Amino acid sequence: MTEMYLEGRTADGVAVEVLLGVAARPIAINDANGQGVIVPTSATLMGWNIALGQKATTSVGQEDSAAFAAAAAGNLTLTNFTSVASIRVDPAGAWPAGVNQVTVTNLQGGAQVYDLPAGTAQPLVIAFNPPLGVIGLVVISVPAIVGGPAYTISAEGTVPVSGAIGQGGQFRIFSGNGPTGLMVAHVNLATGDYDTQWLGPTGIRMRRGIYVEWTMTHLDGAIWIVD
Repeated sequence: MTEMYLEGRTADGVAVEVLLGVAARPIAINDANGQGVIVPTSATLMGWNIALGQKATTSVGQEDSAAFAAAAAGNLTLTNFTSVASIRVDPAGAWPAGVNQVTVTNLQGGAQVYDLPAGTAQPLVIAFNPPLGVIGLVVISVPAIVGGPAYTISAEGTVPVSGAIGQGGQFRIFSGNGPTGLMVAHVNLATGDYDTQWLGPTGIRMRRGIYVEWTMTHLDGAIWIVD
């Protein structure tokens, strides 16, 4: 005969493997079988191991900007940016003659320095194709410029957005064929959580059947029963 085991982890993260016996079998718990599983006949619940999907992180476009007074120094910090695609410094008038430079820090490859277009009202436009990754908070700095115009610093790039693959919710087990029976287990799971339980060598006998329901998506695992 093939021996059956319940595998999981303790609260401390230690892997455990529990012998359930030759007659135990799993009943899958996942999105494919909807939001409720029924074992219609008398059965013994031996335990369960369930897990809720981790968060997925994606990136979306983001634009940030700030305006500064004439002749004043200005710094635009790109909070949460994961990459930078473009930078602009738009003046309200002509830049004065002479060398005045914009510094950009914490881009991959190190700090970058760019000359403002002296003697003209042209904007400074910097494009990165492909966008440059970041190694920290990106700061775009314009120095105080005597006789300089008011100006606006702007940047475009990406910021991360976390969307949970599985949202938190409840996992419940009832005696009987529906949620009106006696509740014998109630587990609250947050995204990324798991729960493993073994109910001892005798388990819990449910003569009216077993009903399992959950109020979450992307739950995965199994309950273990003896028919």
